[in-house]
Amino acid sequence: MSTRNALSFLALWNGISGPDMQAEYEMWHTFEHVPERVGFPGFVEARRYRSITQPLRYYTCYWLENAGALATPQYRDVVENPTPWSARMRLHMRDFLRMPCSMGGMHGNSPAARLIALHLQSDDDNAGQRIDTALRQLVSRASLVNAQWGEAQPADDYPLANTTAGAGARNQLARHQFVVMIGHLDDAVLTSATQVLLQSLASHTTPVSPPDHCEFLSQVRHADLATPTGKRQPPRADLLATFTQGDKS
Repeated sequence: MSTRNALSFLALWNGISGPDMQAEYEMWHTFEHVPERVGFPGFVEARRYRSITQPLRYYTCYWLENAGALATPQYRDVVENPTPWSARMRLHMRDFLRMPCSMGGMHGNSPAARLIALHLQSDDDNAGQRIDTALRQLVSRASLVNAQWGEAQPADDYPLANTTAGAGARNQLARHQFVVMIGHLDDAVLTSATQVLLQSLASHTTPVSPPDHCEFLSQVRHADLATPTGKRQPPRADLLATFTQGDKS
């Protein structure tokens, strides 16, 4: 299954506690955490990004066959019973925001090295259609290489609470919450396209937070995993040991 056939996606923003943890975070997230999730039923693919303006801030998107991928026993178990490395890294996660979304639209045929992730809100019931039209036009003019968007779905039963201010003030947000992802090869062109997009939607949507301008880091596809899927991928205790040798804590 390709991302084009995905009916849902999970958008995740997070920071980490400090630059001293960055090397370990990158290793854990790339080689254990993301493959572990992508191996579960209903997961299609994940792409990891890092902010180019805030080096300790990350954005990850998981494409899903449907929203049920986040309700399987396998997924619930891995959240409630983390590996030793995941339990260790949770202590260093900051500003966590998790937004499960139903897929609204996908335009363009290629991923791109640069991405801007937007969190928009609106009380306009036609806002999704307006977002889709604006994105389609930007891609058709080559102002964007690709664009995806979705509307956030409630996820109050998730065992790991969001920690950003916006998520904690849900009753102050508009009725419709959207995640928009737009990509291009060139930073300046992408920045300009973002401004055009936000201006075109200004009468109907407002940003919840500033745009996150990110660089592509890595990608994992369910179909490409070497070990059997459907259950947990093997934990990377060998890599964890390179960071905890001599650790007495």
